[in-house]
Amino acid sequence: TLLAEAAAIHADFGAFGEAVRVDASLLALGARPKRVRSNRPTFGWESLTPMELSVSELVADGLTNPEIGTRLFVSRRTVETHISHVFRKIGCVSRSQLAAEITRRTETSRMTTRSSTGCARCAAVCFRLLRGACPPTSSKARSLSARTARFSRSQQR
Repeated sequence: TLLAEAAAIHADFGAFGEAVRVDASLLALGARPKRVRSNRPTFGWESLTPMELSVSELVADGLTNPEIGTRLFVSRRTVETHISHVFRKIGCVSRSQLAAEITRRTETSRMTTRSSTGCARCAAVCFRLLRGACPPTSSKARSLSARTARFSRSQQR
């Protein structure tokens, strides 16, 4: 039927909210809709919805739940729900831990962006330091830190 075809099209484009509405129409007509699964991962940053990402960024900016709700035009309770989903998906247990993760991700993405416009080797060094690939006390980490500092000074000139 046309409704089943519409549901498949919505699912293909990731419009799962619309697919649910079409499924409801199919149920009202007595048809059994096909189960459509999201291709979104269950855990990790890629699993977050756009709204969960927005809420996470506002948490990192230090806003309270009522302030976030006002900005995004949702209730405080909806914000709490989004934050609990983010905690579960990312593996955080506190707002400060979430803010630290977002800051780390932002810094890492800046380093990889800088690698396409600047010195790729130095950006890779910065990335390894930020990611914590080298213990900060190791001689390799001190060497990387020194090279990173020299690179930063050369960019400021």
